[in-house]
Amino acid sequence: MSTDIAGAVLVVPIANPRAFDHQSYVTPHALDAVNSNMNLIWPGDNEGTLQERSARRLSCLFEGSDAVIDLHTRAVDMLEHVRFQDDDSNHQPYMICA
Repeated sequence: MSTDIAGAVLVVPIANPRAFDHQSYVTPHALDAVNSNMNLIWPGDNEGTLQERSARRLSCLFEGSDAVIDLHTRAVDMLEHVRFQDDDSNHQPYMICA
């Protein structure tokens, strides 16, 4: 069995800069009152609201990836946690709290 690992790592340090700038996990309602939470509209829509378009552009970066690790945090009172899903999860993410 080979132990070699090959591939590329793509890191997106801030996936939602509008929310990050406001120390929140949601985009300010003044910018997108319809879909302020990117998690709820993933993978987005090219023809949608500001947040839907942002999510779609971001999700395109990961198309064809074997694995995606999604680290969630920012708000002061928010517990850091990791979300991931595998091929057998029927697109239901698992969550691991750090």
